[in-house]
Amino acid sequence: MTSNRVLLKNGQGAICFSRIRCGKPGCRCARGKLHGPYAYRFYRDRQGRLHRQYIPKDRVAQALADQEKARDAVMVCRNFFRANWTEYRRVRAEINDMTRPYRNYLKEYQR
Repeated sequence: MTSNRVLLKNGQGAICFSRIRCGKPGCRCARGKLHGPYAYRFYRDRQGRLHRQYIPKDRVAQALADQEKARDAVMVCRNFFRANWTEYRRVRAEINDMTRPYRNYLKEYQR
């Protein structure tokens, strides 16, 4: 595969358009005129392995729209977290204070 162009990238993976070589010796791609472009979604699984998933032509527009929505949702969450970081820290400390007796009890029980 050659000529990758990344369109969108987020935690869900990346959608790329690639031109490919089929491998037939007499084909036009053997002379340099590659097939495509074909849309693929690249993503990593939980073990960190990279996977490629073909996106059919009739679903490319929907995949791009879904990817854009996912990116927007991630940005909303990041912006909310950044804007409310001090409030988050305050609530987290309060919860830790409230649950400290129970956690101490569990530590004693596990000994």
